[in-house]
Amino acid sequence: YRDLHWRCPLRRIPDAGWECAGDLRSGRSPPMRLTVRFDEATTQASLTQGGALFALDRNAATPDLTTLDLTRVPMAWAQALLAQAWPGTTLKGGVLDAALAIEAPANRPLRISGPLRLRGVGLETTDATIAGENLGGDLRIDYRTTPAMSLLALDGALRGGEFLAGNTYVALPATPVGLRIDAAKQGDAGWSLPGVEWRDGDALQASGRLSFTRDGGLDLLAIDVGSRDMSPLRQRYLSGWMGLFGLGDVDLHGAMDLHVETQGGALSRIDALLHGVDLRDPARRFVFDGLAGDLRYSASTPVRSELRWRGGQLYGLAFGEARLPMASADGLLR
Repeated sequence: YRDLHWRCPLRRIPDAGWECAGDLRSGRSPPMRLTVRFDEATTQASLTQGGALFALDRNAATPDLTTLDLTRVPMAWAQALLAQAWPGTTLKGGVLDAALAIEAPANRPLRISGPLRLRGVGLETTDATIAGENLGGDLRIDYRTTPAMSLLALDGALRGGEFLAGNTYVALPATPVGLRIDAAKQGDAGWSLPGVEWRDGDALQASGRLSFTRDGGLDLLAIDVGSRDMSPLRQRYLSGWMGLFGLGDVDLHGAMDLHVETQGGALSRIDALLHGVDLRDPARRFVFDGLAGDLRYSASTPVRSELRWRGGQLYGLAFGEARLPMASADGLLR
């Protein structure tokens, strides 16, 4: 909103206070209803449009504290806030409910904390490398910032929706997926995430750390991933990558443990342990039964590993039990 116009009848209220309520207009945009109410001890303001409510409350007894209550607020209202932390990202839809406490003492960091509820959120970056649709979740945020450093803690659960990050397409299940992010940013440097957790039942458990460059590119990643039931992985997490290799319909069953590291945005290490994995291609190009063992990749020092399987098929030709020893060094896998 720019070039705002607000006209309201000013009237007395009890306790030596005043109230003024009227339409807030900007050009041809639909009007909002702005109400301001104050007395010697408190200041309250609310902005409403349709079913959306944005309410502010301050008390002279706690001058450093402001509370914000948001009910069915369109995510587009938060576009300016998002631009501060994630430039080049546009919110395309969804609603937000929140109860936030904003602490702004003179000698301590600005702090914003409280619960958030997201429903039907859509977003997209300018270069279209990241996009999300119909995302939802119940989260708790704790954000602290000074000119020198910003700290963010986000904890809760995501529910439904889908998003794309590069070639990684994720379709979230209807069941809650636990999420925790601890992040820090110093000055103009990129964000560092020393603690990240993702909890999707038996399908996927992940924890690790990441850091990003100043322009938002991935600089470092070290993450541990475990799956006790791989059958949902293709539909929820792997369809984008498997589709690149023509494996979009391959069924996965079994369990795995995985450790992945990148440095400078390049893959540096993979340690994968497979436990009784079955791979079945509906087109019958290949079948692997009882795939087990380890697969190790290194961009530097030599490492060895070995895969084993009970049997399978290759274009209809059956084969029996086998071992496949491997060696890796300097970014090569032999």
